Amino acid sequence: MAFDSNGLYASAMSDLECEYPRSEFCRPFLPEEEKTIERLFNEQKFRPKTAILKVWFEYLTNMFFQPIPAKDKISFTNKEGKKETGTKIGFRNGFCYDVLTSVDIQEIVKSGGRIIRILDGDIQKSLGSLPGFPWAKYPGEKHLPGHNYTGPGTRLDLRLDENDKPKPGEERVNRVDAAALKHDILYRNKDINFRHEADRQMIIELENIPNPTFKERMQRALIIKLLKAKMK
Repeated sequence: MAFDSNGLYASAMSDLECEYPRSEFCRPFLPEEEKTIERLFNEQKFRPKTAILKVWFEYLTNMFFQPIPAKDKISFTNKEGKKETGTKIGFRNGFCYDVLTSVDIQEIVKSGGRIIRILDGDIQKSLGSLPGFPWAKYPGEKHLPGHNYTGPGTRLDLRLDENDKPKPGEERVNRVDAAALKHDILYRNKDINFRHEADRQMIIELENIPNPTFKERMQRALIIKLLKAKMK
């Protein structure tokens, strides 16, 4: 089948000395891309790209199963155009919005639903189609765009002072980036078991970020996915 749930593993938190993974980078969704990406989803042609997006979508009203993870409550617009909040049973009656991975979005379309709007999110693309990392501040760094520490190859020797504190202009951009800095420092230890423990610590710290912003939610979802895959 040409349209499935396969995605590429991203390289956001891989080690430069490790062969796994080396396939993706993440960039912000651009408003001018909305119609094109919406069409690719509805025509079941979005792969091999992957994404985390906030979308408005329409469910098939006679569905008897739930293709995306159930949630206790979700916001949706009923057939009368009124906003409601209810359980997964309620939003079968009309339209709703949520932050979903491209895999979830694909399942909605495959099940007979339709993507109506794309509001925000991040797109992940194959590195093979990109001219390196043009936003990299220092050679060899492969960070999320705008981040100083979230990604492999961080030049700690240039970004940190002798006390492992960020130099002026090298500050952490958000709490995901702050967790990545701690992870980078721990990764100086070459012992594989120590590094796996550093991965686990970062997952715990990311999962416990209080009141994360929308961007932090998307970024931490991506990084947690990668870290868990590395530890398998």
